Amino acid sequence: MPRSHLLSMLRVSSIPARLTDSAPTSVLLVAAGFLLYIGNVVRHLNAPWDDAYITYRFSEHLAQGRGLVWNVGGDRVEGFTSFLHVILLAAGTYLGRPPEWLSLRLGIGAVVVTLVLLVWSSVALADRLSTGAAAVIAMYLADDATAIHSTSGLETQLFSALLAGMWLSACFWIHKPTCRTSTCFAVLVVLSALCRPEGVLFGGVLLCGLGVLSWTRPARHEYRLRATAQLIAASSLVILLGGTYAAWKYSYFGYLLPNPYYVKSDRLSFSGYRYVGTFVLHLSLHFLPVLAVVALVYGARSWLSRDQSRAAVALAVAASAVGLVYYSTIIHEVGGAFRFCYPILVLLAAASAIICTPSDTSLERSVSVHTSRLLVGAVAIVALSVTQPSWRFSPSPVPDFNAYHFRIAAALSNTGLKSRATVLCDAAGVIPYLSGFSHIDRVGLTDNFLSGRTRHTPAEREEYLWSRRADVYIGYEPPASRDARGPTEDVAMESYYVKTVLLRHKLRLIEDRIFVQEPSLLHARMRRLRDDWVLVGEIDWPGVRLWKLKSFVYIHKESQYRELLHQELVKLITRLPGEISLEDDVRAAGPRDVAR
Repeated sequence: MPRSHLLSMLRVSSIPARLTDSAPTSVLLVAAGFLLYIGNVVRHLNAPWDDAYITYRFSEHLAQGRGLVWNVGGDRVEGFTSFLHVILLAAGTYLGRPPEWLSLRLGIGAVVVTLVLLVWSSVALADRLSTGAAAVIAMYLADDATAIHSTSGLETQLFSALLAGMWLSACFWIHKPTCRTSTCFAVLVVLSALCRPEGVLFGGVLLCGLGVLSWTRPARHEYRLRATAQLIAASSLVILLGGTYAAWKYSYFGYLLPNPYYVKSDRLSFSGYRYVGTFVLHLSLHFLPVLAVVALVYGARSWLSRDQSRAAVALAVAASAVGLVYYSTIIHEVGGAFRFCYPILVLLAAASAIICTPSDTSLERSVSVHTSRLLVGAVAIVALSVTQPSWRFSPSPVPDFNAYHFRIAAALSNTGLKSRATVLCDAAGVIPYLSGFSHIDRVGLTDNFLSGRTRHTPAEREEYLWSRRADVYIGYEPPASRDARGPTEDVAMESYYVKTVLLRHKLRLIEDRIFVQEPSLLHARMRRLRDDWVLVGEIDWPGVRLWKLKSFVYIHKESQYRELLHQELVKLITRLPGEISLEDDVRAAGPRDVAR
């Protein structure tokens, strides 16, 4: 393809004209994929993720002028993954739009932007939107994970759109390394890094890829010198903007890496390899059928003869490979629907769309009828059998865990205490956000001491937790037996629930931050609950059926709000203290075989 022709297609205004050259089947496939996406979004409207409410709370406090703090009047803490997402939601909150309202529209809007970028890349880099490319894009849209991450309330779709934009700007830079394209690429790298820390990693891979391609592709010496100068300029801009942000961040928080890094990423291991393997299998089920059909019909002529296509695919594959290696080293806590790996799906969808476009238009026309039918069949099979777990296009019922959190949040909110009272519980999202209570997060996402930035022994963590004097505790431990002074003296320690469920189950992901399995430490916690707290009772929740874990509610004996809290919390109780069993009802709950 002549370079002047390629550059003319980089303009957004050229997209409609190029789309008219595409087969009607292509447009219909993309439209069908988008309709499936909208249907899936509607189905998941009642299932926002608990962690999204962490971002909502930070953004609300920022909009109120309190700063980036977790608790009103508390320390500054970076307990969120995406600084950019917090800023955007805070701006919306300041303008009168609640975070829940804006996050949904950001998620859907980001998918629309990603769709435009995918179509644009196919048109610009492969000359048209072929049937195969449209099938790949339709499968990306129809993927249930795309809808889940649009409604989760997290930054996943925003980061995916920024990553797709970064990759596309890199592809454009290869053919026109100017000040404008260099600045665009650098700004997108910085925005991606502000959205997720690994944006730096993807930007670095693409930057290195551009350097390699600039000196290995056939080109004049003048082009290589100009490309090198622009790479240096882009790198300098990234360093300048990133350094400015880092300096501000250190002066504001007193550290550079966020708390989620220490919770999920600071252990050198490949703890995430199983999740990455599942994601790769998911990708294979989505894209391999179409790729196989295209390879069967067109062979290598489908994309290997196009220089710009080879470069674009190489950049996407290189970034994806490095990203998968990185994601295999982190803890995938709150990683449902491939949350961490998901942005790579967008990169590989873009690469697959290019691969699925024949380089010879006449060749495509000669087999268009048969190819279209095969590809439509492949899309139907994959979309219907894999990406559509349900054909219900109305809001599903509120998930059990969400309902559990909402009930507790409503009870605490009904007290009207807001930040005057403090709750200690593991769920750091819905409960503190909707109730307005101050919150102690023993996982450490929103607590600088417990984050793991400085290593503490389990005993030190326990001492810190219970010294914070919470008013309400919601946890899994029963109180110690009366007069028992140690684990060997307590019959409760020999109960099925304590002995098997609390002490012997295998800890997964970040559960070592929640449970103590050294008998003396566990019993010390149980003695605190017996001596300093009042057991309100047991709440029915899904965890008892999945993992045999019970949910107990306590109120501190010295809380000045004791009567008011008891008045509301007792309404949640399904078993009063005298009705709680640590034996038979737990045995019947079923195996604890689902990771929390």
